[in-house]
Amino acid sequence: MVIEFLKQNMLRIGVIVAMVFGVLFGWAWFTLQVKLVSIERTVDTVNVRYGALLQIMEYVKKTNIVLLKTDSLEQHFVKTFKELESVSIEKHYPSTLSLTVVPLDIVAQWEYFYALPKKNIQKIRREAENKSGENNESGENNEKSDEDVVVKKIGYLNKNNIFLEHNIGENEDVLRIIDMQPREKEIVFYDEVTDGHYIPDIADGKQELEKVISRKIVEIQYYRDAQEVYFIDEKGVVYWFYLEESIRGQIEKLRYMLEEKNILKWRLRYIDLRINGKVIYRFED
Repeated sequence: MVIEFLKQNMLRIGVIVAMVFGVLFGWAWFTLQVKLVSIERTVDTVNVRYGALLQIMEYVKKTNIVLLKTDSLEQHFVKTFKELESVSIEKHYPSTLSLTVVPLDIVAQWEYFYALPKKNIQKIRREAENKSGENNESGENNEKSDEDVVVKKIGYLNKNNIFLEHNIGENEDVLRIIDMQPREKEIVFYDEVTDGHYIPDIADGKQELEKVISRKIVEIQYYRDAQEVYFIDEKGVVYWFYLEESIRGQIEKLRYMLEEKNILKWRLRYIDLRINGKVIYRFED
């Protein structure tokens, strides 16, 4: 009897089942769409561009959370945002995604100088003149030439040599490098500093030199065109190195000399280690 009923009503049952599945599928599709995205923030993620991350995640909203491939998104973020070491995306059903970002470590403080564009100089001077014009009763001519104005800017480099605004973590003794040759254009935050590939060698050289001379290096000056770097110790002695040669190899020359003659007991102005096979030094006047 049941079999007969099923045979007679097979079409109706099929339609009802299809309608039920359709309703359930539509409900699940709507309910399981991504509706909310959150990013965990800490003091160490201050350099992360949250706004840009969330803007990209806007395109993910209304996507089915079950079908969403988070691993490809994670790889895209790390490839696109060079301040990040890793990104993990966790699904919270029915409709929420949470992002946890890990920033790359800071490897150096980078100080440099750049020439302010003349149009900016003129604008600043006009604004200053407008503010002080009413108070200028001397009748003096305040016109100034549009000579270059050099501006100093300080930032921090991570392992990808990306120029960032903030130091992060317990990294107060970060390597400090001063780019001594003014640049034609400003390096804006999140730009790559191409000279940054020297940083591992400079950092290693600093540690090795401090061991050899038993003094702390307090400043490092970088000369871009000459491809030279100067280490300045706590007593003001300057050590000259050529970046196109191994810094460790140049330090070894100094080590051998100090074993035979401790020139550091004298008051020196500089020690030049750039010339192959030679250590040149000069006494203070």
